[in-house]
Amino acid sequence: MKDNNSQIDVSIVAPAFCEGSLVLDFFNAVSDVMNNAGILYEIIVVDDCSTDDTWKYISDFCAKNENARGIRLNRNAGSEKALLAGMKYASGQFIVTMDSDLQHPPELIPKMYEMIKDGGGGADIIDCIKMKRHPETIIQKCFTRAFHFLFYKLTAVDLKNASNFKMFNQKAVKSLIDMEETDVFLRWQVHRIGLKILSLPFLPKSRKSGSTKYSFMNSIQMAVTFLTAWSSKPLLIIHLFSFLFAALSIFVFAGIVALYASKIHIELFWFFILFFCITAAFLFFCMSLISLYLDKIFREVKARPKYIISQTCGWDKQENQKKS
Repeated sequence: MKDNNSQIDVSIVAPAFCEGSLVLDFFNAVSDVMNNAGILYEIIVVDDCSTDDTWKYISDFCAKNENARGIRLNRNAGSEKALLAGMKYASGQFIVTMDSDLQHPPELIPKMYEMIKDGGGGADIIDCIKMKRHPETIIQKCFTRAFHFLFYKLTAVDLKNASNFKMFNQKAVKSLIDMEETDVFLRWQVHRIGLKILSLPFLPKSRKSGSTKYSFMNSIQMAVTFLTAWSSKPLLIIHLFSFLFAALSIFVFAGIVALYASKIHIELFWFFILFFCITAAFLFFCMSLISLYLDKIFREVKARPKYIISQTCGWDKQENQKKS
């Protein structure tokens, strides 16, 4: 890493996936804010294995600017793990995580720094909360609300309007890294580590260019992953359904016996078919739910790296063997 005579006050970490020249706008916008505020800083942009020329823009900018750093992952790991990779390489006293599409306003960073430096208010984390969400379709709104509702019921943490726009002190960063979770979800993990959090409302901006790279199917996949990664409560559903189906089985059996005893003609075959179908559906549901957790146990036991870095730029001495 660069040998600076002065201690870096703030490291700004942002993931980028196929953002192209927009990363230059991000570098310049953050640099202007930090220079005007007189805060010693570094900017680390993590290229999440982009398929366009994003890495070229990052490496070219780093070659010309001593405060810029770049990390390139050799496979797409997702924005959460990309942020974690950047946090491990950051050397600032405080670390900011944010998006590189400029929807998170860099102008708030000096205020966040003032709130947390010198142990202000005893806060370890500044958590920026969206004052409103961007326009969404009806399906997206319903899906988002359903996810937040289920996540709150499972974990007792309200993630409504939460974002990855945050500032951490070194104590918080170390706690997050030490968690060693395979499924990284910073918005939840900051609550899990039990440190003091101060909230700061903000109004997200519109993207300057391009569009989000997350499809609706990606959102569904992430929702399933996070819901099952951070709570074992869904497994309790099996016990509830077991009780309900046991009661239903008794009811069906009693109905068959009563009808038979009353000598009412009815084809018992259909009762058995109904009972068989319900039982089969229940068993398949149980197996599919258990398989989600078996999959997570499999991946945890494998202990595969969360990300693998293929290139870095902006540091004089690279730690190429740094593990995730």
